[in-house]
Amino acid sequence: MAVNGTELRLSKFIKANREKVFAAWTEIDHIRKWFCPVSMTVPFAEVDARLNGRYKITMQNSKDETFTTYGEYQEFVPNEKLVFTWGWEGPDRHETLVTVEFFDKDGGTEVQLTHTRFADVGQAEHHEEGWVGCLDNLLAHLSS
Repeated sequence: MAVNGTELRLSKFIKANREKVFAAWTEIDHIRKWFCPVSMTVPFAEVDARLNGRYKITMQNSKDETFTTYGEYQEFVPNEKLVFTWGWEGPDRHETLVTVEFFDKDGGTEVQLTHTRFADVGQAEHHEEGWVGCLDNLLAHLSS
Protein backbone atom coordinates (compact mmCIF):
# COMPACT_ATOMS: atom_id res chain seq x y z
CA MET A 1 0.00 0.00 0.00
CA ALA A 2 1.28 3.45 -0.77
CA VAL A 3 -0.07 6.96 -1.05
CA ASN A 4 2.21 9.17 -3.09
CA GLY A 5 0.76 12.67 -3.23
CA THR A 6 -2.47 12.43 -5.17
CA GLU A 7 -1.98 8.79 -6.20
CA LEU A 8 -2.82 5.59 -4.34
CA ARG A 9 -1.49 2.09 -5.12
CA LEU A 10 -2.70 -1.14 -3.53
CA SER A 11 -2.39 -4.82 -4.28
CA LYS A 12 -4.14 -7.91 -2.96
CA PHE A 13 -3.51 -11.59 -3.60
CA ILE A 14 -6.67 -13.65 -4.02
CA LYS A 15 -6.60 -17.45 -4.21
CA ALA A 16 -8.93 -17.60 -7.23
CA ASN A 17 -8.33 -17.57 -10.98
CA ARG A 18 -8.32 -14.29 -12.93
CA GLU A 19 -11.66 -15.02 -14.62
CA LYS A 20 -13.41 -15.38 -11.26
CA VAL A 21 -11.75 -12.28 -9.80
CA PHE A 22 -12.52 -10.20 -12.90
CA ALA A 23 -16.16 -11.37 -12.78
CA ALA A 24 -16.35 -10.15 -9.19
CA TRP A 25 -15.48 -6.63 -10.44
CA THR A 26 -17.92 -6.66 -13.37
CA GLU A 27 -20.98 -8.76 -12.48
CA ILE A 28 -23.74 -7.16 -10.44
CA ASP A 29 -24.43 -10.19 -8.22
CA HIS A 30 -20.81 -10.19 -7.07
CA ILE A 31 -20.54 -6.40 -6.73
CA ARG A 32 -23.54 -6.25 -4.39
CA LYS A 33 -21.75 -8.62 -2.02
CA TRP A 34 -18.34 -6.98 -1.67
CA PHE A 35 -17.91 -3.54 -3.29
CA CYS A 36 -17.78 -1.46 -0.09
CA PRO A 37 -15.59 -1.02 2.97
CA VAL A 38 -15.82 -3.83 5.54
CA SER A 39 -18.33 -2.11 7.84
CA MET A 40 -20.76 -1.22 5.04
CA THR A 41 -23.25 -2.86 2.67
CA VAL A 42 -24.29 -2.29 -0.96
CA PRO A 43 -28.07 -1.72 -1.08
CA PHE A 44 -28.03 -0.55 -4.71
CA ALA A 45 -25.82 -1.13 -7.75
CA GLU A 46 -26.15 -0.65 -11.51
CA VAL A 47 -23.32 -1.83 -13.73
CA ASP A 48 -22.96 -1.81 -17.52
CA ALA A 49 -19.53 -3.45 -17.56
CA ARG A 50 -18.14 -2.74 -21.02
CA LEU A 51 -16.09 -0.06 -22.74
CA ASN A 52 -17.89 3.28 -22.25
CA GLY A 53 -20.44 1.57 -19.99
CA ARG A 54 -21.40 3.28 -16.75
CA TYR A 55 -21.81 2.15 -13.17
CA LYS A 56 -23.44 3.51 -10.02
CA ILE A 57 -22.96 1.90 -6.61
CA THR A 58 -24.50 2.96 -3.30
CA MET A 59 -22.77 2.03 -0.05
CA GLN A 60 -24.53 2.21 3.32
CA ASN A 61 -23.02 2.39 6.79
CA SER A 62 -24.43 1.25 10.15
CA LYS A 63 -26.01 4.71 10.70
CA ASP A 64 -28.02 4.23 7.46
CA GLU A 65 -26.01 6.98 5.75
CA THR A 66 -25.53 6.31 2.05
CA PHE A 67 -22.68 7.22 -0.27
CA THR A 68 -23.02 6.77 -4.02
CA THR A 69 -20.13 6.48 -6.44
CA TYR A 70 -20.49 6.60 -10.22
CA GLY A 71 -18.30 6.45 -13.27
CA GLU A 72 -17.60 5.21 -16.75
CA TYR A 73 -15.36 2.42 -18.02
CA GLN A 74 -12.53 3.99 -20.04
CA GLU A 75 -10.71 0.72 -20.74
CA PHE A 76 -12.12 -2.81 -20.54
CA VAL A 77 -9.85 -5.79 -21.22
CA PRO A 78 -11.56 -8.98 -19.97
CA ASN A 79 -9.64 -10.79 -17.24
CA GLU A 80 -6.73 -8.33 -17.52
CA LYS A 81 -7.57 -4.67 -16.90
CA LEU A 82 -10.29 -2.20 -15.97
CA VAL A 83 -9.92 1.58 -16.08
CA PHE A 84 -12.86 3.66 -14.88
CA THR A 85 -13.65 7.13 -13.67
CA TRP A 86 -14.68 7.47 -10.02
CA GLY A 87 -16.85 10.23 -8.59
CA TRP A 88 -19.13 10.72 -5.60
CA GLU A 89 -22.65 12.08 -5.83
CA GLY A 90 -23.06 15.32 -3.94
CA PRO A 91 -21.69 18.84 -4.08
CA ASP A 92 -18.08 17.79 -4.80
CA ARG A 93 -18.27 16.20 -8.26
CA HIS A 94 -14.49 15.84 -8.67
CA GLU A 95 -13.78 12.71 -10.73
CA THR A 96 -10.71 10.57 -10.22
CA LEU A 97 -9.41 7.57 -12.17
CA VAL A 98 -9.12 3.93 -11.05
CA THR A 99 -7.03 1.29 -12.83
CA VAL A 100 -7.36 -2.35 -11.77
CA GLU A 101 -5.04 -4.96 -13.24
CA PHE A 102 -5.25 -8.74 -12.79
CA PHE A 103 -2.14 -10.96 -12.86
CA ASP A 104 -1.70 -14.72 -12.47
CA LYS A 105 0.35 -15.46 -9.36
CA ASP A 106 0.99 -18.61 -7.31
CA GLY A 107 -2.21 -20.36 -8.40
CA GLY A 108 -4.32 -17.26 -7.80
CA THR A 109 -4.64 -13.63 -8.87
CA GLU A 110 -2.73 -10.54 -7.87
CA VAL A 111 -5.06 -7.53 -8.05
CA GLN A 112 -3.19 -4.24 -8.49
CA LEU A 113 -5.26 -1.11 -7.98
CA THR A 114 -4.07 2.41 -8.81
CA HIS A 115 -6.32 5.36 -7.98
CA THR A 116 -5.17 8.75 -9.31
CA ARG A 117 -6.24 12.37 -9.83
CA PHE A 118 -7.16 13.12 -6.22
CA ALA A 119 -7.54 16.79 -5.38
CA ASP A 120 -5.18 16.44 -2.40
CA VAL A 121 -3.28 13.98 -0.21
CA GLY A 122 -6.12 13.85 2.34
CA GLN A 123 -8.51 12.51 -0.30
CA ALA A 124 -6.01 9.85 -1.32
CA GLU A 125 -5.48 8.76 2.29
CA HIS A 126 -9.24 8.59 2.90
CA HIS A 127 -9.73 6.43 -0.18
CA GLU A 128 -6.85 4.16 0.88
CA GLU A 129 -8.86 3.13 3.95
CA GLY A 130 -11.95 2.50 1.83
CA TRP A 131 -10.14 0.47 -0.82
CA VAL A 132 -8.34 -1.66 1.79
CA GLY A 133 -11.77 -2.54 3.22
CA CYS A 134 -13.18 -3.25 -0.24
CA LEU A 135 -10.30 -5.55 -1.14
CA ASP A 136 -10.66 -7.36 2.20
CA ASN A 137 -14.36 -7.86 1.39
CA LEU A 138 -13.45 -9.12 -2.09
CA LEU A 139 -11.04 -11.66 -0.60
CA ALA A 140 -13.69 -12.86 1.89
CA HIS A 141 -16.35 -13.02 -0.84
CA LEU A 142 -14.23 -15.10 -3.20
CA SER A 143 -12.99 -17.33 -0.39
CA SER A 144 -16.51 -18.32 0.69
